[in-house]
This record gives sequence, C-alpha cells and structure tokens, in this order.
Amino acid sequence: MNTAARNVLDTDLPYDPFTLDNHAQALLERGVMLAPLIVRWQYRIKRVDAFRAWLAMKEIVLAERRISLDPRIGAVRYLGTYQVTSAAGGIWQTMWGYRTAEAMSAMHELCTSPAPSTTIIQMELLDFVRGLKGFLAEAGSEHFAQDVLVPGHTVQA
Repeated sequence: MNTAARNVLDTDLPYDPFTLDNHAQALLERGVMLAPLIVRWQYRIKRVDAFRAWLAMKEIVLAERRISLDPRIGAVRYLGTYQVTSAAGGIWQTMWGYRTAEAMSAMHELCTSPAPSTTIIQMELLDFVRGLKGFLAEAGSEHFAQDVLVPGHTVQA
C-alpha cells in the first residue's frame, strides 16, 4: 500500500488492498463487491430527528453517478448512512468505499485542507462531512469509532 494511503488509514496492512486478484476484480466490475476498501464510521447522534432531516437533504448529492464525474474524488463511493437497530439509542454508521488509494488520499486531503480550486462536487462532499462532524461533536469523540474493511480476495504479497 502506498505511504499516503497508509497514513490516512493509520493502519499497517501487510499488503495493498487495492491490488485485486482476478476473481475480486470481476466481483467489483459486476457490482457484487462494493469497493476494494471500505471505511466505516460508527457514532452516536444526540438529536436524531434533526440528524434525519439533515441527512434527507444532504446525502442525495453524494450519488455515485455524480461523484464519479469528479476527476479528483471520482473513485470515492458514498455507501450510505444507517441506523444500528441492535443498539439502544442513536447509534449510526456511515460507510465510504474507495476504489483507489489515490481517491482515499484525495478525500482525506479535501476534508483536512481543501484547495482553492475545489469543484462543486467536492464542496458538496466536504459540506456533508463537515455537517456530519458537527453532529458527532455534539455527542463527543468518545462515541466515534472507525473500522477499515478489506475483501478476502486481495492479492497478498
């Protein structure tokens, strides 16, 4: 895995999850596999009704067919935000799929230090992440967790 992607994930995978074997590549192309790498955020929301209303207005602009048009973040895929029904209270998960390490690094850069030449699609993604972070801050960072998911069909060096 390239250094930039490793730094973004803060993990030390012994292989590059973006290097897929033929079977995994076929699964990805047919839409069976969501992405070579998925990042899942789990968090608590205090104001659930306000969050639902905000989410209903914001997530529509993150459609894959729209984001895929952006030259910088086109390989980022918003996989949705879901309420965890087995947990008491307002536990939610948001998932992001990355088809390339470069896209993952680009999203990280966009969310930490947006460039002056940010496109409309990038601004909308950034607006979504900032809004989500606002809701997360209300509950406190101790209620946030991140998991990195990789498929079983990556080529391991």
